[in-house]
Amino acid sequence: MGDEQDTIVNAGRIIELCKKVGTKPVIFETWAEKRKPENQQEMNRRYRELAASQNVLLAPIGEVWSAAMEELSDLGTDLYFHDGEHASAVGDYLVAMVLTRTITGKLPSENFVEIFDFVIPDSNYFIPVKEDVEDETVMLPNDVVETIRKYVIAQ
Repeated sequence: MGDEQDTIVNAGRIIELCKKVGTKPVIFETWAEKRKPENQQEMNRRYRELAASQNVLLAPIGEVWSAAMEELSDLGTDLYFHDGEHASAVGDYLVAMVLTRTITGKLPSENFVEIFDFVIPDSNYFIPVKEDVEDETVMLPNDVVETIRKYVIAQ
């Protein structure tokens, strides 16, 4: 996590620019690194206070992420990319679900279970990703989809 005051100042500037052009800002609450889960609670506080003080929407991604992580792990699913910082394809799905609900007030259809996984297996983060979209679709298991939906709805 960066300096809190820097976050407040810089986010405020971005929010003001959004409002000037008629865009409704949404605070994208991130998740803690896998090796530093203790940071999540402080991140949640900062993002919530920022959204409240600026009177903008908050997409509680980090909160949903940390709430769902253990149950998804029990299902053999990891929200993290193997670097422990970025989102896996399933993590991206969770992010999309939270953003959709935050912005529209609704979840996508229950049959929205297709994701795209562009990561080259066993590669490190700096190797180029695959580019052929048609060949990169993965269908999520129903139990994973149901778990993510449950935690998104609970927020």
